[in-house]
Amino acid sequence: MAPFSISKATKLVRTLDDGTQVYEANLDPEWTVGSVPYGGYTLALVLNAAVNAQAKTEQPDPISISCQFLRALALSTAEIHVKTVRKGRQYTNLDITVIQKNAKTTSASLIFGDIDAPTTPGLTLPISHRPLCPLTTHPSAAVDTPGHPFFNFRNYFRIAVDPYFLSANDTLFETRADGLQWGAWVEFNDKDEILSADVSGIFLDMAKQLTALMPKDHPLRVAEFWWLPTLSMSIEYQTKMPLKGQFASRTLGVVSRYRELDEGRWSNSVELWTAPCAIGESSNDVEWREKMVCVARGGQLALIMSREKNDRYAAPRDIPSKL
Repeated sequence: MAPFSISKATKLVRTLDDGTQVYEANLDPEWTVGSVPYGGYTLALVLNAAVNAQAKTEQPDPISISCQFLRALALSTAEIHVKTVRKGRQYTNLDITVIQKNAKTTSASLIFGDIDAPTTPGLTLPISHRPLCPLTTHPSAAVDTPGHPFFNFRNYFRIAVDPYFLSANDTLFETRADGLQWGAWVEFNDKDEILSADVSGIFLDMAKQLTALMPKDHPLRVAEFWWLPTLSMSIEYQTKMPLKGQFASRTLGVVSRYRELDEGRWSNSVELWTAPCAIGESSNDVEWREKMVCVARGGQLALIMSREKNDRYAAPRDIPSKL
């Protein structure tokens, strides 16, 4: 089991005449859902190449990314083309294309900058008007939950669910007051892993499957395992990564809200929050929620398909479209 820091690594192999930097990635078969590379893992590869391209500039931090998944990647080598569209005084715009077997599989647009550099000094929302961390249960008291058996990388993580969101969903089924919700502390098991910006897509995509939040007797819940391929994913960064100071180094709070499911197409919004400590560690700080900060906000648009459609990717193949 290779460390994720190796599985996400990309290497610069050449620079094209127009300045596009071409990075190479070798996809790790452990980072799959069924037979298909995990969407959050694909996003991690894209972000790793982008961060590498910007590492020696004055704008090293991702500010936002919008990514479209055109085709499912195969478990082989892929090229990641990073092109600078515009370089300004505060922000740099990048376009990224992932190419495998001469086919475009992923397309992304990114904005980079210095996340700590003020745009308009002094114009900041007061702490009194910022939301509290939406997770209400401390990592020491959250409920350990096994990873989904369809996720081949589940042993890399520990997940502890906040019971508040389970009760909130029970209320929803009675009142329809809000969308389905899920919240948990998610952490790398490997104590040497670091929460860098390029792992954010992994955590954003770790939110509980929508179908698993339905009542136990609902047809969507009792049916076979579903495959939820992602069509698009976006992230906006609020905090510089890696995290510094009082926060846990390999743990994030993940809160997801689901409001739409229409004929097999669904979407969610996700927030990633700092954690006061690792899962299971005790603390006497009763004001820990006030001290946590939002790391990133994002969401995805995805489909719900039968597992058989995922299984067809197991055989050697050309790269078909997801649709």
